[in-house]
Amino acid sequence: MGGDKEAYDKRISDLTINEHFQVLGYGRDHYFLMNRRTRSIMRKRAASFRMPVFVEMAPIDWWAAHFPARKSGKPFNKLEALDFIFRAANRVGEFDEFSTGVAE
Repeated sequence: MGGDKEAYDKRISDLTINEHFQVLGYGRDHYFLMNRRTRSIMRKRAASFRMPVFVEMAPIDWWAAHFPARKSGKPFNKLEALDFIFRAANRVGEFDEFSTGVAE
């Protein structure tokens, strides 16, 4: 298990900042990501990660390449993608939305 955990941890680290978005962290029941193309910060609750959010973050083929579908007819494994986002945000740490002007 040790090697698998290390490989998984490295994979999370490698994808936290990628060509499409950057995981900024978490805070107040939200996860924060930056769209690298528009430089806009996305503030999302866990339950709001639906397909349009994933497409806004990165092309479907990027998700499929990193989180291949286990069932036919699905573009990618959404559960594994969510696991990545949540674990990466926790690893990055708390995001201070007040210092960036993102807070409501």
